[in-house]
This record gives sequence, structure tokens and C-alpha cells, in this order.
Amino acid sequence: MTKPKSIGDPDKFTSLWIHEVSWVFHDRLINEQDRNFFKENIMLILEMKFRDRWTHDDIFGKNSIIFSNILNFGQDDPLYEMITNFENL
Repeated sequence: MTKPKSIGDPDKFTSLWIHEVSWVFHDRLINEQDRNFFKENIMLILEMKFRDRWTHDDIFGKNSIIFSNILNFGQDDPLYEMITNFENL
């Protein structure tokens, strides 16, 4: 759904991965214990597999990681990109 021009660097790719696994798994968890387990494991996977050091607030803070094509809605080929301006959302 995305294109290389919207994922131009490793941090954006990592952000997209976080967004997708959160959408698929985290959004379906029903209690805080499971959500905390998910968050802890995301942090471990980022460190072990991606070799990135992200903080909990970087990922799950006030401005969480969201990708969408809604800001380009109506275009012929809307770009699926990271939302950085939440006021426009």
C-alpha cells in the first residue's frame, strides 16, 4: 500500500512496521495486561532485530505513529505516508 518515496529512510520503515503491527495486534487486545505485554515486546524486538533504541514515548506517546492516505484522499494515487501534522488529520 505504500511506496518507496514515502519510506525514504530506516526510521520511517521502522515506524511503518510499528504502525502495522499495532494495527493488526494491539488494537484487538482486550485488557491492559495484554497491551503492556505487547508494548514490552515491541520494545524488545526493536532493540534485538532492528537494532534501534526507541523510547516508549517515541512509539506510544501523545503523537503515536500513524500512517494513512487520508490526507491525500481524492488523488488518483493517494500516498500512504506517516502523519506528522495531527492538526491536518
